[in-house]
Amino acid sequence: MATPADAATTAQTLYVKNLCTKVQKTELRQALYYYFSSYGAVADVVALKTPKMRGQAFIVFRDASDAAAALRDANGKLMFDKPMTVDHARTKSHATRKLEGTFVLETPASSTAQVPAPAPRPPGVAPANAPNAPTGPAAKRPHDTDGASDGDASGDEHARGSKRPRH
Repeated sequence: MATPADAATTAQTLYVKNLCTKVQKTELRQALYYYFSSYGAVADVVALKTPKMRGQAFIVFRDASDAAAALRDANGKLMFDKPMTVDHARTKSHATRKLEGTFVLETPASSTAQVPAPAPRPPGVAPANAPNAPTGPAAKRPHDTDGASDGDASGDEHARGSKRPRH
């Protein structure tokens, strides 16, 4: 059985941090691909520009020995005038799992926790999460009349849809 240390030394995916954040994502991915291709066949380069992933990337090699050689040599090398910090990734990447044939996309719907369906609402009642919506049986809109006259309903119809005068 492989220990986590053994798995890290045979990993095909490298984690690179301390990358320049001023460079466009496509230019960064291309530069990383060209640089790390000198160590072996690169399967994928993942570089995101989200606030959480800014300045970081994942390099997926087809062979673990190429990844190990890149890790030894590239750690501390300059890219866009910043020294890269290179380490093995903690988990297998999607690209590695696709190469192995074991990739399964995790979706929220495939989780084991079952969420009960919401109870049906009676007519005329707004959902609980609706902003500024009146609730309860008296929550009728002005044009929803059931035939009973509340007095001057025509005044409501005329006032609705007209703009207020500016002062």
